[in-house]
Parts: sequence; structure tokens; C-alpha cells
Amino acid sequence: MQKSSRRAGIGAAGANVIRIGSIILIANLICVAQPRYIGTASCAENFWVDSAGVSNHATIFESSTVETKGAPAQLQIAGDVRILLDSHSRALVDQKHLVLEKGRAQLDRGKDYRIEANSIRVSLAKASARAIVSVGVSGVVEVAALGGMVHVENAEGVAVANVAAGRAVELRLGQTSEAAMLTGCIVKTGTTYVLRDEASAVTVELRGAEIANNVGRRVQVSGTMAPSQHALAAADQVVQAKAIQVLGSGCGAVVEAAAVTGSRARSATQPDSAGAASAGDADGAGSTGGASAGGTGGTASTAGTAAVTVGVASAGIGLSTAVIAGVAVAAAAGGTAAAIVATQSKKAPISPGR
Repeated sequence: MQKSSRRAGIGAAGANVIRIGSIILIANLICVAQPRYIGTASCAENFWVDSAGVSNHATIFESSTVETKGAPAQLQIAGDVRILLDSHSRALVDQKHLVLEKGRAQLDRGKDYRIEANSIRVSLAKASARAIVSVGVSGVVEVAALGGMVHVENAEGVAVANVAAGRAVELRLGQTSEAAMLTGCIVKTGTTYVLRDEASAVTVELRGAEIANNVGRRVQVSGTMAPSQHALAAADQVVQAKAIQVLGSGCGAVVEAAAVTGSRARSATQPDSAGAASAGDADGAGSTGGASAGGTGGTASTAGTAAVTVGVASAGIGLSTAVIAGVAVAAAAGGTAAAIVATQSKKAPISPGR
């Protein structure tokens, strides 16, 4: 009898433990399933958060989708990150990055934050810089910079462009992630040879035959990226040169200008053109002042995407186009570095947005 009672007691206790464990497990699952709050969004007009219509203000959670209609929205992420999402744009928002699906976005603050578009990653070189990213209907990504240098990488973290203030470049993904085609002057640094590309402003260390014989010459180099190789010089990447085409000699002035601006990308003209660099300034000297922050908020032009219409592997790529890690980089035709301006709503309450 005592054994039966003891077994019954143990059985009841076990059932209670199982019941309590199940309750804890369910509670943990509920906690895990709850989306994490990461910031707020505000807009002067109605917009959408996770397919729900929102008026003026909304709370943003991890992996929320924000879509604007007739007015830009201001996103405040993790306290110090500020992003402007232009009108008629859509983006997936996370705490560390924003994925731009259509339209245009501007990263105003957040040196460790990035904007991604078609696997292209855009980040600020310094806190005072601003990055403007737009996605064209043909898949071309346009990146412009205001106030300072903006870095551009591919999905593997390979640097494909450094955009100076007031400049804009267009990027198109190619078929291979190793292809490289660059234009610039070969310079010897110590025992290594480097080239700063004119279109992308990326500096590479060149390795291969015939490089030493072309020091001081302006060349077009075709080859492959060597991501596993560590650059011995102050360079972003290592390129194994396969073919060198000499374009000219005596390019000391070009090297000096490249060291100042680091980009041959076309100047991005402001709508009011005040303080903007000249569109014909090929080497970009003196353009560090960039463009005025007072843009009209219009969508960045993508009409010039035909500037990079040839395939990455095609020999028809012009000298103003670079190919780095399979990404074609060219000066943006008709690109603009005008800032996105968000009109703030006067209404204070914040809605759940869901």
C-alpha cells in the first residue's frame, strides 16, 4: 500500500513538473515570437508598415517593411541612426542595416549602419557623410555622397567604390565575382605596384608580368581579383593582371589629382547648382564641398543607366567604367546628389503601426 501511495505521489509530482515545464516552454516561445522594437517612423502623409496603413507615426520592429506613398518618411533606428526613405519607396528595416527594395533612401547618421540594394552594401566613411542610394527599374544601383566619402562593397565585403562628396556612381552586377578591369596610372610604392582606378576610386595592388615596365603610364588593366591575397601596399584589394593596355604616359598630374579626390566620377549637379562642382570636372579637384543639403526630395534620376549597358565580360566597356569583383562601376549619367527632405508631421502620438 505504501509503495502504491509513493508511486502515485511521484507520478503526480512528475506530472506537475511536466506541466510547469510546458508552461515555461510556451512562455519562452511567446517571448521569442514577439518582434523586437528598433525605432520609429514619421511621415507628413499616410504610409505603410508591414502592409498596414499608418497615419503620420509608427513604431518599427525588427524586419519591418516600410513603404511610402506621396511623401518621404524619416526613420529613427536604435537611437542615433537616421534614415530618410523617399516618396514611392519601399525598404526592409533591421537594426544593423536597411534593404532598399525600390525607390531611394538616404543614410544621414549611423557610421556603423549600412544600406543594401541588390546585394550592394553602402556605408559612411565618417559620421559627417551622407549616402544616397537609389534602385533603378533595370536593377542598376546609384550611390551618391554628401558631406564626405561613402564606401561601397559587394555582398562578400569586397570594396568596389569609394564615392567622394558631391559625386555619384552607378553599379551593375556582372556574371562573375572575380572579374576586374581598371583604368589609371601605375605607381611604384616600395617594392609593390599600385593603381587607383579613375571611375571607382578604389586602390589596388597589381601583381603579374609587365607591370614594372609600365610604371608612370596610364593603362587599362584586365585581370582577376585575389581576395585571399593580403595587399602589401596601402590598397583595398589585390588584382592579378592578365592584360595591360597602355593609354598614355607621363601621368604624374593624374596621379596627384587622384590622390586628392580619389574619383573620376562625374560631378553630381544640384537642382539649384549652388556650391556644386562643375559637371565637367573630370578629376574632381576642389569638389569636397559637395552639393548643398537642400535638395527638393525628388527621386534620383535613373535615366542614365544606359551608361553601363554592356556585360561585365564584354570588351566594349568604356574607359569611364571599372569592373571590380564582377561589379561594373561608372560615373552616374545625370545623377544627382540632392538630399531627401522629410517634412515632419506636427502630430505627436505614435501608433503601433501593426
